Amino acid sequence: MNSIITLTGLDCAECARELEEELKKLNQVNYVSVDFIAQKVRIDCSESALAEAKNICDNFEEVKVLSVARKGAYDKRVKIKNLCCANCGRELEEELNKLSGVSATVDFMNMQVIIAADDKESYEAAIYCITHFEDVQLLDEQPKNVGVWREHMRELLAIIISAVLLGIALVLNYALGTSPYIYISYALYSLSYLAVGYKVLILTAKNIAKGKIFDENFLMTVASLGAVALGIVSGDGFFEGVAVMLLYQIGELFQAVAVGTSRRSITKLMSLKSEQATLISGDEHIEVEPEDLKVGDVILIKAGEKVPVDGVICEGESALDMKSLNGEPLPKDVGVGDEILSGSINISGTIKVKVLR
Repeated sequence: MNSIITLTGLDCAECARELEEELKKLNQVNYVSVDFIAQKVRIDCSESALAEAKNICDNFEEVKVLSVARKGAYDKRVKIKNLCCANCGRELEEELNKLSGVSATVDFMNMQVIIAADDKESYEAAIYCITHFEDVQLLDEQPKNVGVWREHMRELLAIIISAVLLGIALVLNYALGTSPYIYISYALYSLSYLAVGYKVLILTAKNIAKGKIFDENFLMTVASLGAVALGIVSGDGFFEGVAVMLLYQIGELFQAVAVGTSRRSITKLMSLKSEQATLISGDEHIEVEPEDLKVGDVILIKAGEKVPVDGVICEGESALDMKSLNGEPLPKDVGVGDEILSGSINISGTIKVKVLR
C-alpha cells in the first residue's frame, strides 16, 4: 500500500537520512523515501507497518506527523478556490481526515486537495465536506492565469460600492440632522454594511451552527454590530459600525492579494523542478525520480533536458540556459569540473553529472 506521511519539524537532510534508515528496518516495507524539502515520507508497506512507521516518525527527535494519505480505491486531486489561508487549509484537512475511509492532504500553495478514499461513498463524503467548508468551492477546470487583482475583482467592487454608500450616508446624516428624512442615511448605512459584511454574517451563522464560535468572523460580527448599536443609542448613525467592517474587508483583500502573489511565486519556483532523472548504473540507464538520487550517483543529462539536481560535470561539455535562476539571458558554457545547479536547462551537448546535493 503506497502512502504519504506529511511531517513537520524535520530539521536537516542528515536527519531525513537517519529517519529513512530507521523506517527501512521495519518488516513488510517494500520502499521508503524521506523528502526533507517537502517534509514528506513516501512509503510502500502493509497497514500494520504504516502504523509503526507513523509511530517512529512521531517519536523521532522533534518530528511530528501532520497527516497520512494512502492510496485508496478513489484517489483524486481536486482543485479548489476561496481557501483564504494556510490555517484554514489545516482545519479543512483535519475535518477530512475525521471522515471514515478518507485520508486527505490539503495543498494550500497549489489550491488542491489530495484525497484517498476507500470507496465511492467515502469520496463523496469528502467532496461534501470540502464544498461546505466556509467559502471553498471546487474548480471544474484548470484556473485561468488572470492578474492577481482581477482574481479579487468581486471583493474590490464590493469595497468600492460600500465606501461610496458610506460617504453619501455620512454627508446626509450631518445634512439632515434631526429631519424625518434621516432614515434615508440609515438605509444607506445598512446597504453599505451589507455590501461588505454579508459574507461574514453568513459564515458566523454557519460556524455557530457547527459549534465553532470564537473565530475572526464571529469577532468581527460582534465588533461591528456592537458599534452599530452604540451609534443608534447615541444618535450619531451607523458610521463606526460600517467603518469597522469596511476596514476589515480592506485588510482581508490586501492579505489575499499578498498570499496569492506569494503562492504564484512559489508555484513558478516549483515548476523548475525536474520530474525525472537518468541514473547511470553500470551499462544501464534507469529513469528515476530526482528524490531517489543519492550523493555520488552519476546521471545523464541530454540536450533539451532540465538539470534535476545540483552536481558537477564529470564528462562532456555543453551550454546551460540559466535565466530562470539568475535572469541572465546568455547561455553559460560548462565543462568537466564545473558545478551546475538544478533548474537550469541543458541546451547543447550531452553531459554526465555527479550528484552533489
